[in-house]
Amino acid sequence: MAVKQFPADYADITSTTTKLLASKADGTTGFALVATLKAALGIILSDVTNNVAVVNGVNIGIGTTLPEAKLDIINTDTGVSNSKGLSVRGGANSSGSYIVNFKDYSDVSRFFVRGDGNVGIGTASPTKKLDVNGDFRCTNAELGISASSSGISAGTYGATESYIQARDSSVNRKMRLFAADFDFNSSIVVSGNITASGTITPGSDKRLKSKIKTLDAGALDLIKKLNPVSYTLKSDKANSLGFIADEVRELFPDLILEGKDKEKMLAMNYMGLTAPIVKAIQEMSATITQLQERISVLEAR
Repeated sequence: MAVKQFPADYADITSTTTKLLASKADGTTGFALVATLKAALGIILSDVTNNVAVVNGVNIGIGTTLPEAKLDIINTDTGVSNSKGLSVRGGANSSGSYIVNFKDYSDVSRFFVRGDGNVGIGTASPTKKLDVNGDFRCTNAELGISASSSGISAGTYGATESYIQARDSSVNRKMRLFAADFDFNSSIVVSGNITASGTITPGSDKRLKSKIKTLDAGALDLIKKLNPVSYTLKSDKANSLGFIADEVRELFPDLILEGKDKEKMLAMNYMGLTAPIVKAIQEMSATITQLQERISVLEAR
């Protein structure tokens, strides 16, 4: 597209305004461009639709006559559904090129968009789709880390409650961690010690259970077969007391959990052992009561 000055009757070349005509290669008129020189603003370029660009020697404004930054772009087409703002097209679609690189005064990259789409904040070498060098904050929103609706996400409830949660492939919440509470709806496997300064309280509400029945008689005989041992853990060489899960499984299989690891390591529900111990005590108490009654009868003769 060629650009030429309007004829003399269109503009006074001695004035502060000069009109330019943009014409196509075939000679037809394209659009009018007006260049206005104003002492307060600098050079104002405007077309017939009043789109404005201002160059005042300090700042450049597009869509505004009062640019507040080195480059100030304002799109006033708020009522247009397909209105567009700023579009930047980079070069090669590769990690060696970049589309945008915003730097501070010390020439340090603060916001970087690599050619392959990776975005870096505080780094010019983003290795992931979003690579942040430093802390970031998420307010009144949820940050998801997953390939679909499942995975790990973090967010906030209101202005004070923050959480981290994990969902399975069926989008069932398995874990939610608040600043003051921890909600866990699945199994947890820990290789190491767990220390709690408070009380560990398992859920035991009747509404959580089904097929409830009283333990059968004979718990005392089973308890008597348990083999209490002392042992040293191979992991941290700590000495402890307890039972061997392999042996307990033969007596109380419901108290033993087989791991999902390759070795299928066994774990034991020590708290669950309370029930048969209580049952054994009850059986012992009943036997003692019977013996006391027999003794009373013998003493009365």
